[in-house]
Amino acid sequence: DRPEVVALLNSEANRDLRRYLETSPTHGLVSVVDAALTETDIATMSSAEGIFLERNDYGNLQLRVVSTQGEVYYPAKDLPLFHVEVASLCWAENAFGRLEVANLAPEGYRCPKGTHKDADKLKRNDDLEKY
Repeated sequence: DRPEVVALLNSEANRDLRRYLETSPTHGLVSVVDAALTETDIATMSSAEGIFLERNDYGNLQLRVVSTQGEVYYPAKDLPLFHVEVASLCWAENAFGRLEVANLAPEGYRCPKGTHKDADKLKRNDDLEKY
């Protein structure tokens, strides 16, 4: 799944999202959510086309579950969440010298050699190499 997510993040369709994500090394992707769910909720989520963690109109976190039957919303405050992990984005320059997401580092792990969690480090290194 990680290569697919990295490819999606680097696609032209997600250019604005990528630019936003590169502004801070604390930005990441929710990669694990552990929760105690009812059998009905498990069935709904298992057959979902997509599950999204987002903020509602009031700024509160919720899960939006999209299926062929429509959308179901689960306010985070009502879910018995007991563990959430956020993967860090690992940045590198592509062959054209443009920043792109090279990898996702699971929580607690470092980025692979040659990549950085802080996209600004790559920009600063470029600025230094110009002189």
